[in-house]
Amino acid sequence: MGEFLTKGRLAAAAFAACLLAACASAPIDLAGNGSSVADNGVVAVSAQEDLRTASGALRANAADSGWRLEESSGLNSFVSRLVGGRAETPASSDAVSDYLRRADDSAVKLARDMSHAVVLSDEVAAAARVIVSARAPLSESGLRRDLSEAEAALTAMRRARAFFQAAVTAATPGLDPAGEEAVTVGLGDLDAAIERLSRASDALAERRWAAAEQQAVS
Repeated sequence: MGEFLTKGRLAAAAFAACLLAACASAPIDLAGNGSSVADNGVVAVSAQEDLRTASGALRANAADSGWRLEESSGLNSFVSRLVGGRAETPASSDAVSDYLRRADDSAVKLARDMSHAVVLSDEVAAAARVIVSARAPLSESGLRRDLSEAEAALTAMRRARAFFQAAVTAATPGLDPAGEEAVTVGLGDLDAAIERLSRASDALAERRWAAAEQQAVS
């Protein structure tokens, strides 16, 4: 009987030792949920930087690549008629013509550039979604800047969409069926990307409004 009790005590002691070892090796979160909120705030701030970088990259690419239809000003048109005796060629037509003239294959260039615009737009939208979903508090001023960057990117995308539509219309007579399909798909992808960016921008606006309300009552 004594031997049985001794063995029982030894087993219990061994079990307790195992529990103590397990507790010692397991991380203890003394801050509770505070650390996760802090980590989430770091992610959100990083996403804010990503959004601003992505928005700038999209707008720079659009400007450098000429993805925008420029309208002729009334003054330029008047001067052109006065000096040359003829109306100025619409700048939008010049922009499209110059773009297509630089392309070895119009369909390939259009499809590639539209795809690139979609990638750039989605990077902005993805960063905006991270900011919106962050549990950590973010400043209203920072969110206001984020919203401005997202809306600037959205404007650039809508201008790019109008430009690509004009370019596709001008290029279509010279495209084969495969080329026509490629540019049609590209335009559809642009529309979907613009919709994603628009929704993300709207969500940012709501997050900024909520931050402003919170700031007003605090």
